[in-house]
Amino acid sequence: MSEYTRVSLVLVGESMDDHVYGRITEEARLLMDDSTVEYIVHAYGTNTVEVLAHLDQSEIGKKIEQLKKIANVKDVVIQEKHRVVQRSVTEPAVNVQDSVSASKHVKRSITEPTVNLSDSVALLATRFKQSPNVTIEEKLYDGIPSLKFSAVCANIVINNNTVNISLPDSKNSQNISSTNIWEKFQSISQEIKDDSSIVNKDELLSLLEKILSLKRHPAKNTSMGTRLKYRISGKKWVFSTAAPYILKIIDIVTEALKSGS
Repeated sequence: MSEYTRVSLVLVGESMDDHVYGRITEEARLLMDDSTVEYIVHAYGTNTVEVLAHLDQSEIGKKIEQLKKIANVKDVVIQEKHRVVQRSVTEPAVNVQDSVSASKHVKRSITEPTVNLSDSVALLATRFKQSPNVTIEEKLYDGIPSLKFSAVCANIVINNNTVNISLPDSKNSQNISSTNIWEKFQSISQEIKDDSSIVNKDELLSLLEKILSLKRHPAKNTSMGTRLKYRISGKKWVFSTAAPYILKIIDIVTEALKSGS
């Protein structure tokens, strides 16, 4: 039996120059063993580099000190860590003949636990909050009318059946039921209608109307006309993450993911 710690680190830099973070990323890769790293990524326009790696518990402190010595890195923060246990299971092989019993044993490796959804959700929320803009597009997902929310290295797809999240650089994708999010979207739509201080109210209400309309689309048997509309003339919105209510919309999704609804 063996074990390691799956640790998520954030390198905090002193600059907002993205070229600096390209060098920090490369130096971090040199310090880490490629076989233990899931990803090392810098989100454009931020002062952080995120690292997800498998380390021995005794190595974590040493690696953090090494990473802190990289030029322009002012701090290294542990975002999350989980212990992962690998054990070997020995089981007898099937007899080859009635008169000959196979004496060999088969070994297989079991890794537990599986990838933690909370890690993906935390990283997803961070990516959206650190991105300067969020792009929302009408798309077909598994043939179902959907909305795709895109930020730097993070995607969310919503339809009347599932919420899918994708972190392309970590090759991690998760689906959950979207059943319990519609009331929250309806509530936030009403908040926007009642808020007289919003400058881009029409665009936000247009987006919320489209989100709520997804509930009415059947999970199967989408008409050819609807499919053509989404492929040829699907609508697209681009909002700053500083715009009112945009991060609230993202929060509805991430909270649903955390609760597993």
